[in-house]
Amino acid sequence: MADELVDDAAERSRRLGALAVGLLVLVLGGGAALRSTLPPPPLAVDLADLSGSTLAGDSFVRVNLSLRASGARDVGDARLTMAGATSRGQHPSRFDGDGRMTVQVDLTPACARLADGIGPGRLDLSLHDAQGRARQVRVAVPAEGSLDRLLRYRCR
Repeated sequence: MADELVDDAAERSRRLGALAVGLLVLVLGGGAALRSTLPPPPLAVDLADLSGSTLAGDSFVRVNLSLRASGARDVGDARLTMAGATSRGQHPSRFDGDGRMTVQVDLTPACARLADGIGPGRLDLSLHDAQGRARQVRVAVPAEGSLDRLLRYRCR
């Protein structure tokens, strides 16, 4: 009896390639399905840094609020309320890749109210979370240190 040798290497390579592609699609599909069942990251926005400046002759104090966020996508509106005044801030539309953003606000304090003390302020943000839902977030803004001195300087 004689054995016949058949050269089917090309056919085996095609079947092995098809199997590999099928397994890859299965793994990627399963990963996507699993990811969709995970809860979204919680929405959190914190004040990372606070600085300010003012120039002689200006009626406002420029306040820079550095924010750190998770679970947030973009910001539509930012308003700082402090020292008896509310002012809208300028900022990029989206948080950067590290979840950071700086909001710049030109705040003109209500000097008559500073006699009772400045007290903490607040930054109200209208934003979209990671799922695209509109949310309102309030961030506490302390008025101690250099910001307190700048606001009092402005009202001399």
